[in-house]
Amino acid sequence: MMMLTRLAMVVGLLALVLQATARAQSLEVQKAGVVRITAQAEGLRRTGTGFIVRLEADAAFILTASHVVEGDSKPGVEFFTRRNSVIAAEVVRIEGGDPRGLALLVVRGKEKLPAGLRALPVASSTSLSGGEPVIVIGFPQGGGSWAVLRANVVSLEGRELTLDGSIGEGNSGGPVLLGERVIGMVTTVGGGGGFGRALPASLVRLVLEGWGVPLASAPVRDEPVAPMPGTPPPAVSAPPAPSGPPAASGKPAPSAPG
Repeated sequence: MMMLTRLAMVVGLLALVLQATARAQSLEVQKAGVVRITAQAEGLRRTGTGFIVRLEADAAFILTASHVVEGDSKPGVEFFTRRNSVIAAEVVRIEGGDPRGLALLVVRGKEKLPAGLRALPVASSTSLSGGEPVIVIGFPQGGGSWAVLRANVVSLEGRELTLDGSIGEGNSGGPVLLGERVIGMVTTVGGGGGFGRALPASLVRLVLEGWGVPLASAPVRDEPVAPMPGTPPPAVSAPPAPSGPPAASGKPAPSAPG
């Protein structure tokens, strides 16, 4: 009987270890879709968060809050899988003048995109009743890089999710994750009562689709992804001409098929 009890305890501890390992691995994968953003405007340096919404072979499309990059058309981006290296991004869309607006950045060039990046899947619809535990990944002051904050959904009113937890400056533009999916993007931090605000994923999708950004489920870089509409296809080299037998004397060699 004692042996069975000890065996059950060992099995239970092993299950807990495996669950903790799986959660840690999941977080590492999600961090690969989150970026640090630095911008300069009016002599001030701002730090915020963004997350990858689409990956192509030579481009990463990143969503953030408009106030993080407003006034800087070439903000810097740092990827989780290539830390301490800042790459210049380009602001291609922005809802300027809106403190709760969105901005879309792009980093172009295969050499600028490290392996292991991930586009975070944005939920198409999520039923929230309040009290759901969520995770926010970002760069709050004093919280370190790619800090993982645990919070709860307090309410969903109009176009805003209200979150509790220590969501602070530097988290703006970051993803709100429920399980593996993005259910919102942080737009306001340190509001009344210390609550943060986020734009629900359904509205995020609506804006991105209006900007012509098709969303993939969860691609990892180095997998083939269709380019955005309007992007010219890459040049394809013609196959080499097949080597045939030498031409007979006085007759031309057969030409390669076109």
